[in-house]
Amino acid sequence: MAGSCQLKQPEYAMGSNFLKVSVVWFDDGILELELQASNESFKGRTNFYAAHDACTALAAKFDNFPRGRDDVRMHEFGGDDLPGYGAAQIRVRTQ
Repeated sequence: MAGSCQLKQPEYAMGSNFLKVSVVWFDDGILELELQASNESFKGRTNFYAAHDACTALAAKFDNFPRGRDDVRMHEFGGDDLPGYGAAQIRVRTQ
């Protein structure tokens, strides 16, 4: 069953800039997520595995974003807790 990690908005879009995280597959112990991102100079997509609380953790990191002109938020999916299953790191900042 596929779906999206629900933030306040499932997709942030402004012109060609966007960030989208979707659930591709899941079972009792793990999620397969797809991360898509784009800005004026980059567009990419990757799939990786993450823990079930990954979407909740992402939403908490981006709560009330942006809080000011120099707001920077970072979040890492996967990583050391799921070795061998890929990882993704998101860094979002205001300009």
